[in-house]
Amino acid sequence: MPILAKYFDVHNDTPQGKTDYGLQKNNLKIAVIKGTENNADTTKTMGFLPQHGYNNIYVTRHDVDNSNNLPLLETQIIAQQGNVEAANMVKDSLATGKVILESIGDISSDITIIVGKDLADKL
Repeated sequence: MPILAKYFDVHNDTPQGKTDYGLQKNNLKIAVIKGTENNADTTKTMGFLPQHGYNNIYVTRHDVDNSNNLPLLETQIIAQQGNVEAANMVKDSLATGKVILESIGDISSDITIIVGKDLADKL
C-alpha cells in the first residue's frame, strides 16, 4: 500500500506495471552492490534482473557499512528517494531480501540492491 494512501487517505490509480512514482520496471535505475565475498553472486544477480523486466541495472562499488560483516546474510533492497513501492516490486521479483528506507549505497539510483547470501543461495 502506498505511503500516502496508508497514512493520508490519498489514493492514486496507476496503470498496471507502474509504481506510484510512474516508473516502469524497465525504467527503474537499479544499482547492484556486492554484499558477499563472491563476485559471481553479483554477476548472477545482473543476469537475473533482466529476465524479470529490469533493464537499467549496473554494478557499483559504493561503500556500505557491511564491509566488516561479509557475507551479508540478508539481501538489502534500498528504496532511494523514498520509493518504497518500487523497492517492494523488486523484492517481489527477487522473492527474498529486506526493503530498507535509507540513503546508503548509490543514492543516484532508484533502488540499490546489496546482494546477500540469501539471494546468492537462491540464484
